[in-house]
Amino acid sequence: MPEKEDGGNNTNQQEQQYNGLGPIKVISFTANPAAVTPFDKTTVSWTVVVPNTLHFPVQFVVAGQTFSGSSGSVTTEVVTGAEFALTAKSPLVSRVIAVVHVTSDTSACVSNPTLDAITLQEIVTGQVVAAIPPSDQFSFRGNGPSSKVGLGTISIDIPLNINVRHWFDAQADVSVVLNVGGKGPIAAEKLSVELGSVNVKVNWSLASQIISLGCEHFIKDAMQTLAKAFLTQIITAQVAPQFQDSIQQLIDTTATNAKTADPQHRTFVLTSFLISTDGLSITVCPKPNPPAPPSRLPVEILKQK
Repeated sequence: MPEKEDGGNNTNQQEQQYNGLGPIKVISFTANPAAVTPFDKTTVSWTVVVPNTLHFPVQFVVAGQTFSGSSGSVTTEVVTGAEFALTAKSPLVSRVIAVVHVTSDTSACVSNPTLDAITLQEIVTGQVVAAIPPSDQFSFRGNGPSSKVGLGTISIDIPLNINVRHWFDAQADVSVVLNVGGKGPIAAEKLSVELGSVNVKVNWSLASQIISLGCEHFIKDAMQTLAKAFLTQIITAQVAPQFQDSIQQLIDTTATNAKTADPQHRTFVLTSFLISTDGLSITVCPKPNPPAPPSRLPVEILKQK
């Protein structure tokens, strides 16, 4: 266990401070308003009584901000509902002492099961095929690339034949994982498609192993390294951006159609993105229209004043 310089046990001090935060009395912890529409703001306020028996400083964390004193408030934006915690914080530990919920009326939001899993897989597979055209070095083996949609991921299998000049041809099994999801604060969420991993396994024929007298693993390691670098470049520079652009177009179309159908013609933005074995589903919600600029009096009236 880590110890302080005076020899005291740090774990015991953490436990003492955690227990000491428990008796803090919460007089009130509220959100006003407690029900909002997407992107409206609410003010979270609190009043507490800190026992004077505590021998360490206490601060309070609300909505990611830290405050001192026994009362305070913070105004924050709520998109599709939120839970705010009042957290008491000592020098060593923190403890949630109250929670308040804010609901959001999402009736104006638009949620679409945009694409099923099979369609998603066909899109990715087609982009892989287009990015790796047959050449004198690589060709697809069997039925070619295939993909599978998971929770927040797309797994791609690429079976290849590798033509090695002046040597026996090899087979490579390539496994790629793309991480797909929303990125950034929910109020400005953006689609993100990033390379998770690339794994390459090269297999040689029995004849090559016999003729090379067991030294084929040196060539194998070199081929795996080269193939991994080559495919990483292709997936990063072509497949991932193209897939992201394809999905972003669907998101933009959904947002545009929602704005057109909205009586107030508000701008809709992405607030939820989910890719799973069921396919792709998204939610877009309207942002409030900016307030109208103050009206200006005609010049003649201003002159009269």
